[in-house]
Amino acid sequence: MSDSFGDGWNGAEFTVSNAGGVVSGPHTVFSGTGSTADVCLVGGEYYTLDVSGGSYPGEVSWTLGGWSGGAPDQKQVCWGQSYSLHMSDSFGDGWNGAEFTISNADGVVSGPHTVFSGTEGTENVCLAGGEHTIAVSGGSYPSEVSWTLTQTNEDGPVPGGVQWSGGAPDSQTAYVLVPV
Repeated sequence: MSDSFGDGWNGAEFTVSNAGGVVSGPHTVFSGTGSTADVCLVGGEYYTLDVSGGSYPGEVSWTLGGWSGGAPDQKQVCWGQSYSLHMSDSFGDGWNGAEFTISNADGVVSGPHTVFSGTEGTENVCLAGGEHTIAVSGGSYPSEVSWTLTQTNEDGPVPGGVQWSGGAPDSQTAYVLVPV
């Protein structure tokens, strides 16, 4: 956390939260040009980074992992690797009970994801590094079900990125590498 004028953040605060609430902060620069804070985050979760403006927001800057910004600022970030799950139903009536889940050995689960009605649905998925198990149940009409899990970043699909795809029922092992 940095202050370009050198008098601290003047009321600006940095917090990190997830769906369960605030997990770190509020952090600030009380005086001087900079300060650091220890932030412990669990891989494979989405977090909201929130920086309030304070009295002089133009002086405020911050960096956490690969993200940075000023004040006021708010970003939703994946602490791990981002993927887009595209689910399709060839008949157009939804997945009829079929569900997609992905989990790792630590028990972190994303899902169940499904298409309730229509021909398609998309979900953002955040995964920690390591081995994951993809499981897709069959539902009433498994021949209509297909899915693709594509590696993404803030600009969209990663050119040459990792991708898995399949139908229903399905079970696959996915290995996720997270850049450091």
